[in-house]
Amino acid sequence: MKILIVDDEAINRTLLTNMLYNAGYKQCVEAVNGIEALDKFTKEQPDLVLLDVVMPGLSGFDVAPKIRQLATG
Repeated sequence: MKILIVDDEAINRTLLTNMLYNAGYKQCVEAVNGIEALDKFTKEQPDLVLLDVVMPGLSGFDVAPKIRQLATG
């Protein structure tokens, strides 16, 4: 399972990546903002997205429907 972690705080991304790795999820991809999240979602096609809500630029509330639209075509 590939997981996309989206958060503007590096410590949160690192913490989540390490926790997931220790739980057996070895394929984690990180994005630092909403724009990068959309790009990585398209390129990496993750099975799950962990999305921060409060981010500069596009918030998680802005990104979620765009990811849903990309996922359904």
